[in-house]
Amino acid sequence: MRVAIIEIVAPGHPPIAEALIKIYSAIPGEHEIFIFCESGFKRSLEGSCLSNVQFILWENGESASAFLSKTNDYNLDKGYVITLEASSKASFKISKSFYNVRFHFPLTIFIHNIDMWFGAGFWKEALKLKNSKNLSTLIFNAKIYVAYKPLNRKIIQKTLLDGGKLAVLSRVVSEELQKYISQDKIIIVPFSVYDELPLNLSPAENNRIRICIPGYVSAVRRDYYSVLKMLDECNDIKDKIELDFLGGVNVEEGGAEIAKLAQFYQEKGFHIRVENKKRVEIKEFDKRLSYADAILCNLNLVLSQTNIYGKTKESGIPFAMIKAAKPGILPVDYQVDAALESSVLRFRNYDEALKIIRNLIENPVQLKRLKENARKNSEKYAPLEIYKQIEPVAND
Repeated sequence: MRVAIIEIVAPGHPPIAEALIKIYSAIPGEHEIFIFCESGFKRSLEGSCLSNVQFILWENGESASAFLSKTNDYNLDKGYVITLEASSKASFKISKSFYNVRFHFPLTIFIHNIDMWFGAGFWKEALKLKNSKNLSTLIFNAKIYVAYKPLNRKIIQKTLLDGGKLAVLSRVVSEELQKYISQDKIIIVPFSVYDELPLNLSPAENNRIRICIPGYVSAVRRDYYSVLKMLDECNDIKDKIELDFLGGVNVEEGGAEIAKLAQFYQEKGFHIRVENKKRVEIKEFDKRLSYADAILCNLNLVLSQTNIYGKTKESGIPFAMIKAAKPGILPVDYQVDAALESSVLRFRNYDEALKIIRNLIENPVQLKRLKENARKNSEKYAPLEIYKQIEPVAND
C-alpha cells in the first residue's frame, strides 16, 4: 500500500506523523510512505526516517494548490491530512486550496478540535462573539466561527463523499464526534504510539522523583502558576523533587513570565528544568521524557463552553504517557481512555496534587507498581495493535 502523510501547516504536528510512520512500518515491506511537507517539518522528523519513507517538499514560490496536486503523481492508495484547521489567514488560504484540489485517492483528515468543524448554528456562534473578552478575541472568533467554519464543513462533506474518513486522537473525542457523524466514518489514531524508548532513565533508586509537564510553556493552556506556587509548601522535600517543563516557551501566551518565575524558584534551591526556546525537537523530547517518573497534567481544561480538553479536543498528555510508558497525575475532570486508568492518579486541586507527589516519594513501591501498570497499558498502543484497528480489512 502507498500511503501519503500531508502536513503543510507550520509547525504542524510532527508526533502524529511519527506515529503514522511507525504504524505503517509495523509490518515490514508492506507499505511505502510519502510525506508531503515543508522543509522545517522534515527536519523535525529526521529521527523517524526509515527506508520506506520518502519526503516531497513544498518548494519556495510553489502555490498550495500546485503542491497538493502533486500528490496525484504518486499512485497513492490513501492519505492522511494532519493539520487543516483554518485558524489563521495563512491556514485559511491553504484550506481553500485544499478544497479546490481533486484528489485521486481517499483522504483521512485529523480533527484536532471538534468545535472548529462542527457544532452550533449561526446564532449560537454569534453568542460566542458576544462573549469575547477583548477586541483581538472578538476578531479571532469572528474568523473562526463565522468565516472559517463553513469552509471546514464543506471540506468534511467533500472528504466523506470521496470515500474518506475523519481521524481523532482518542476514544473519548471519538464519542463526542459521533454526535455529528456516524461511527463508521471515524477512526482513532493516537498522538503517539508505544515504541519502547531505547533508554529508561528513571530507575527506582532515583534520588529525586522527576515530574514531567509536557507541552508548550503557556499561561493560557496550562496552569504553571499553581504548580510553582505548590513549591512554597515543599521546602522540606526540595531535594527530592524535580520538575521538567518539557516544551518550548510560548511568548505570546505568557511563557516568558513563567520561565522567569521558574528561575526565581531555581535560585531558592528547587530543581526545575525549563528551556528558553520556541520548541523542543522530538529526539530531545523523547530523551527527557524517558527521565520522568510521572507526568503531571496541569491543563486549563475548559477553554470555552464548546472547547474542552479531554472532550472536544485532546492534549499531548495521555500520549506522552503512552509513548514512554509513564504514569499520570491528572485532574479528576480530564477524561482519558479506559485503557490508561490503572496508571493514573487523580487530583481536584494542587493541594491534592502535592499530597500525591509526597506519597509517591514516601512510598516507592506504589510508584514502581504504577510504572508496571503504565508499561502494560502502553503495550495496548503498540504500532501493530493500532495498525490492526485502522486497517481491519488487511487483517481479516
